[in-house]
Amino acid sequence: MKRLTKNTITNTFLTALAVLSLSLFACSTSTEPVTTVPDVEPAGLYKIDYKTQLLDKADFSGIKNGVICVMTKRATAWSEKVEFGELVQVWIKNVTRDSSGATIKVNYQVELDYSDGSVLDTRDCAIEYDKSGDWRKTGTADATYIAGQMQKLQNRVKMTQKMVASMEGLAKKYTTGYSYLVGEVFNVINDLFASESQIKYQQIEAVMSGAVSYSAVKDMIVTMEAKAKTTSVNQAVETE
Repeated sequence: MKRLTKNTITNTFLTALAVLSLSLFACSTSTEPVTTVPDVEPAGLYKIDYKTQLLDKADFSGIKNGVICVMTKRATAWSEKVEFGELVQVWIKNVTRDSSGATIKVNYQVELDYSDGSVLDTRDCAIEYDKSGDWRKTGTADATYIAGQMQKLQNRVKMTQKMVASMEGLAKKYTTGYSYLVGEVFNVINDLFASESQIKYQQIEAVMSGAVSYSAVKDMIVTMEAKAKTTSVNQAVETE
């Protein structure tokens, strides 16, 4: 039996190491399909109106304006916020809050509709935040921007509330005998504005939900485009 020399052992080891390195390189440059899903942006440009039911406006304001803030900052390439003439509508619905534990847990739905009201898609969303309502604790990148936008909105709402209170006083003064009816009418109007307790949580709910809702809207629109493309291809095949 031939005795292995030190040089032979060394050369054999180096050869094996080279083969192993080539194998690893081949694996790293393999053309196997990528398992991670790419972050796809919508291809079209969509005019979007953001909505809540009338009596939900005050309660859902933080979540609704959170998605508006993020969409107008990140999605300008494929979306435009409008009040009229929209192609699709984004609805915030079915908001529930659970404050029985150490934090407040919020569940809600983001719904995508055509402008005629027909439902395209829905996503269930959830956020959780500290009961202090301090949005600065979230660490969210857009927190300061969103909270600032919410503060501007809240300031406008408070000014409107003062105007409504003045109008109510004048209405009661000049409608003697109908003050009760006037009061009921203005109670309904005041229900459209957030209470002090609701205002406290609007900023943090906007901060926490903005990116979550944005992802839901983008995913639904990308899915809508994919379905439309598939339908178009199938129709073309059928006509051949």
